[in-house]
Amino acid sequence: MLQDVLTVKPLTDYKLHLLFEDGMEGVVDLSKMIEFTGVFAPLKDRSFFEGVYVNPELGTIQWANDADLDPDVLYAAVSGQAIPDFDRMVSTVEGDVIKLYRPRNARLGKITVQDSIAKRQVQIDLPESEYEIATYAHQQKKLIICYGNLIKKSRLLKLENPHSLAILD
Repeated sequence: MLQDVLTVKPLTDYKLHLLFEDGMEGVVDLSKMIEFTGVFAPLKDRSFFEGVYVNPELGTIQWANDADLDPDVLYAAVSGQAIPDFDRMVSTVEGDVIKLYRPRNARLGKITVQDSIAKRQVQIDLPESEYEIATYAHQQKKLIICYGNLIKKSRLLKLENPHSLAILD
């Protein structure tokens, strides 16, 4: 899914109206999704609950006590779609290498790709041989393609377990 929450509006009975970046919108009933204990205990207080806001760094909703909910869970609740198992899903990243970073004597280098599929920047950690391929692609302004497990961490997309990196002609 990998869709960030753009807006949130508290409604009655612990419901929230959410708008996601792909235009999907709808209402979630938090009283059916969470128990009002632990970090969520303060949400029982209506005025505290209504203080919900969008944290753009996380791409999800949050409250003043730092309680938040996974945007993929919220998206699934609004859209009716199942939550995908991203660790098993193989994704394709294709685009321009826009950043390169490898500390001296490090075995892995980091690249950032402006992905033409996800329309976002994706970070990939690569072993030395594949990092050199990515460096060449960057210097020659060529597109690359790589496969792996696309994971969302905060607002960052990361390709875990990358393999089959290649330069596109």
